[in-house]
Parts: sequence; C-alpha cells; structure tokens
Amino acid sequence: MAKTLSIVDYIHELKEAGFTDRQAEVQAKRMEQMVIEVKADIKQEFQLADLATRKDIEATKKDIELAKLELQKEIKNLEIKLLTVYGGGVLLILGFLAKGFHWF
Repeated sequence: MAKTLSIVDYIHELKEAGFTDRQAEVQAKRMEQMVIEVKADIKQEFQLADLATRKDIEATKKDIELAKLELQKEIKNLEIKLLTVYGGGVLLILGFLAKGFHWF
C-alpha cells in the first residue's frame, strides 16, 4: 500500500531541517499543489489511454467482422467448388457404369 504524505508532517520535517515557519508553509503548499497537478495529469493520461483503447477495440471489432464476412464468402466458394467436383465425380462414375453396363 502506498504511503500517504501528510502536509503537517512535511511542515514539521521542514522546520526540523531549519526552515522558518513561513518557508515551511510556502514549501508545503507548493508541494501540495504539485501533487494535485500530478494527480490530475495522471488521471487525464489514463482517460486518454482509455479512449485510445476503446477506439482500438472498435477498430478491431470492425476488422474481425470484415474478416468473418470474407471467410464466409470463401467458405461458400469452397462449398460450390466441392459440389462441382463431387457432382462431376458422380457423373463420371455414372458414365463409367453406363458404359460398362452398355446403357448407351
């Protein structure tokens, strides 16, 4: 767990380090402002990252749908080719049988 920074403790440490009361207060306030700004920047970066991720997911979904449609089209083409090959094979076998049994 992250250790939290207490402004009061920070002021006390600055005073122990030789800062005057006013110097310690100014330094602590500035530090507090910087922490708030950094937190806001981090939050904004995460929000921007989330938006980019959402866009990436949407783009990936579209790519998957396009690939799915393309695969369905290819499967249909293969089915037609297989039916043609099998149909031709059946006709060929029937032709051999007809010739062998002198049906024509």
